[in-house]
Amino acid sequence: MEMNSFIILPFILFVATLLFIGILTIKKLQTKIKDLKMKNNLILSNLQEVVFEINNQLTISNVNERVYQLLGFQKQNLVGKNIDLILSTNDDYINLLNLIESQDLNEHKINCKSISQIEIPFKVKKIKITDQEVKKTLLIFIDGRTSEALEKMNENSMQIIQSSKLASLGEISGGIAHEINNPLSILKMNNRNIIKKINAGKINKEQILQKLTKQNETINRISNIVTSIRSFASSKKMTLKEVYRIDDIVKESLSFLKEKISYEGIDLILELNVQAIWDCNGSEITQVLINLISNAYDALYIDKSNNSRYIKIYTEMKTQTSFKLIIENNGPSIPNEIREKIMEPFFTTKPIGVGTGMGLSISIGLCKKNDIELYLDDSEITKFVLSFESKVNQKTA
Repeated sequence: MEMNSFIILPFILFVATLLFIGILTIKKLQTKIKDLKMKNNLILSNLQEVVFEINNQLTISNVNERVYQLLGFQKQNLVGKNIDLILSTNDDYINLLNLIESQDLNEHKINCKSISQIEIPFKVKKIKITDQEVKKTLLIFIDGRTSEALEKMNENSMQIIQSSKLASLGEISGGIAHEINNPLSILKMNNRNIIKKINAGKINKEQILQKLTKQNETINRISNIVTSIRSFASSKKMTLKEVYRIDDIVKESLSFLKEKISYEGIDLILELNVQAIWDCNGSEITQVLINLISNAYDALYIDKSNNSRYIKIYTEMKTQTSFKLIIENNGPSIPNEIREKIMEPFFTTKPIGVGTGMGLSISIGLCKKNDIELYLDDSEITKFVLSFESKVNQKTA
């Protein structure tokens, strides 16, 4: 009997210990599940979209507060009900069923009806989850009215930017025409000389090859100008980002304007001592620079009394990971009352019919899109600064 007690007591203690450990483990799991559910509910409540949690029978098991705000249904009126309660038509039900059952992760357009029977368009996404071996689906309803308004706003914004591009090209077209006419005149003169020598029987192979080589360089120059114009004017490249050298963007911008600046007798000073790269939309930054340089030209054009007019474009290091690109001109200084308004949409000091007043406001928007800050410096000399912070990989030349 004593032998049996000696064997049974440790066994009972062992079993009791296992049960105690098991109970503790279960309690910990229950606490963890409770915490996860609380976090889940907190996330759901903070989402701006309408969220339904449903099971395989399309029965609603949970919703967030946004459901009441947009559709007017209280949570207790929806939990345990089939989701077809909030759908507008049978077609919407079939569409939602197809979304849940398919492997398709794209948005589906579905119409819902509010408690007051108002039809609201939504874009619906799904997320599959498994909770305690029960398969559930989170349905995220994005207000179609808001998304359509945003799409329309983005579309309008793109159209304004594109219009501004074309307006810029219109303003600098004289300089571009001059830039192309010069090499065309050289081509024409070289061709005439070659034809004369051929007709006179004075064909010198080396001279002909030399002239043809020069002509090929001239053709390449025209081709580069045309390519730059096409690239700048294209609406297809408005959303593309690539890594660009900043000095290359400056030089491309100047290819549209340097002839015009030179013809007016304005000195163009380039001091691009910081060789930097930036992940950006090159076409958009070109548009910003064309606008800033054109504004500098306009300010100097009216200042005929200044015999030492210049536009200076230069870079400065700020820190090891940031730098500034500055467009400076020594034209008339900008009064304080204009400085306060100069970046506002439609504000312009130019005569009626010259400019739209949209250039600087669009430029600020384009810079923000590309993680660049654009501002007017406080100094007496007019300086517009593009500040590149922290994303740049640079080296000093």
